[in-house]
Amino acid sequence: MDTIFAFGDSYSATGYDPKNGIDNIPGLGGTTSGGYNWLQFLASTDPTQPIDLYNFAYAGAVINNTAVFGSDVIVDAPDFVQQVASFQQFFAIPGGSAVQSGQTKWKTSRALFAIWFGINDVGLETLLLEDPVEKIPQIFGTMSVLVHDLHSGGARHFLFLTVPPTQRAPAIADLPAANVSQYESTLGLFNEALTAFTATVPLAYPDSEVTVIDTQPIFNDILDSPATSGFADSRTFCPSYATISTNPNIFLPQCGWPLAEYVWYDGTHPSWRVHEILAGKVAQS
Repeated sequence: MDTIFAFGDSYSATGYDPKNGIDNIPGLGGTTSGGYNWLQFLASTDPTQPIDLYNFAYAGAVINNTAVFGSDVIVDAPDFVQQVASFQQFFAIPGGSAVQSGQTKWKTSRALFAIWFGINDVGLETLLLEDPVEKIPQIFGTMSVLVHDLHSGGARHFLFLTVPPTQRAPAIADLPAANVSQYESTLGLFNEALTAFTATVPLAYPDSEVTVIDTQPIFNDILDSPATSGFADSRTFCPSYATISTNPNIFLPQCGWPLAEYVWYDGTHPSWRVHEILAGKVAQS
């Protein structure tokens, strides 16, 4: 693969916006990891074979704003619907403006479409006391339409990631037990629906390939045995690090150990080292 198109939320966002220039690719500073995130690591796995990363992911994004918030609520974060619309505007084959102008010449056989949603969908359904049994089918109805739209625009290689065990993130783990239990239950239902949905994609589009990365065992291995992966702390985060985005190797004495030895960058987001490990697992798949 020499091109990645990515869609998702803050676990994937890098600050890219094609309106600011097709090739204006952000470096450090646009993630929620304190350094690079998994997509940036994945795109640079082999320095001799650079990969173009066009990343539409946005912090706070869900799959379908209307399904989660209702039609009367204005949401700033572009959902998967809007992210796909942006892809269609600029990159879809043959009608995307960047394709027509020659600014990009990506090939369907060489492009990976990475899709990682659900963290905010699960969290907001729990926070808003919505019934996941009702909402999740609506959300995946939208997902089906959007995968069709991506396929129509040239997508042939799909990568989906499940929701990690974010109930173990400090900010969520500290909630009342009943809230954590509800969150974990909704998360499980979402991942079950995602797994079922991804199985239908190659049946609907026989010319396509689908890879699913289950992030649950990857994250749980790190959280259960942090020292094995080089971490000193898997339960808390240091607030002094949570405002730093361009110095991944920083060590502040008041934090006890370097940012790189914390599993959590802040209350809900993993540090860049977790992203690096995740990218390695994805690259091996």
